[in-house]
Amino acid sequence: MDQELKTRVADYLKLIPVPEYVSDKTSDDIQKAIFQASEEIGDEYPQITQTPRMVALQLLYNAEAEEEGTGMMRRQNIEDYEVKDVKIKLNKQTLSPLVLGIISNLPEMQSKQASGRVGVMI
Repeated sequence: MDQELKTRVADYLKLIPVPEYVSDKTSDDIQKAIFQASEEIGDEYPQITQTPRMVALQLLYNAEAEEEGTGMMRRQNIEDYEVKDVKIKLNKQTLSPLVLGIISNLPEMQSKQASGRVGVMI
């Protein structure tokens, strides 16, 4: 991950509303979270060019999971969790649904239309 993208992600995070558990982090912790989010995206989709928005959304997704306690369960591949009469089924996807939506709309992810030629064979 290059320094320019890290800077652009940090700047993007200043423009959008973020929960206190993100805004209270130190600059060093934010840089580490940016790196982790970028690595997670790159692990799943190494061929795409990451944008500041993608990385910031993944960072927020990770921070929320840690705050809610589901991050640890996701990392340990726990699918179902039950406490008393409440049962939770966890999504196994590592990436944020918002990030996945952005990635699916990228030109490099769109299936290319087959272009064939019609001719007459003599």
